[in-house]
Amino acid sequence: MIPDSSLRRLLRSAHEQPAPVSTAGFRASVWARIDARRHTPQPWWAPLREHFTGVAPVALACVVVVLAAGAGGWAAKVRVADSREAMVERYVSSIDPQLRGKAHVAHLTR
Repeated sequence: MIPDSSLRRLLRSAHEQPAPVSTAGFRASVWARIDARRHTPQPWWAPLREHFTGVAPVALACVVVVLAAGAGGWAAKVRVADSREAMVERYVSSIDPQLRGKAHVAHLTR
């Protein structure tokens, strides 16, 4: 445990803040940059760009997720249709091999 006197000395030394180093002309250079930005012509879409800068990555991620889900659903639908057709053909051929061609033609004409 730290004795009270050394703790007080430590706290007093920690309380003293170093003096900030002032850079000559810092304030003037900041105001010069602000004035230069005010006087440069901005395109009409600049406020929109600044507004949507943070929104664009989130919107892009949402679009990618929706497109991926749609593509996955479409691929599953196609795969289920192909498997169903194969199951129908196997079932019909297991019952009567002669009906296989007729069932295939009937399935295509629906």
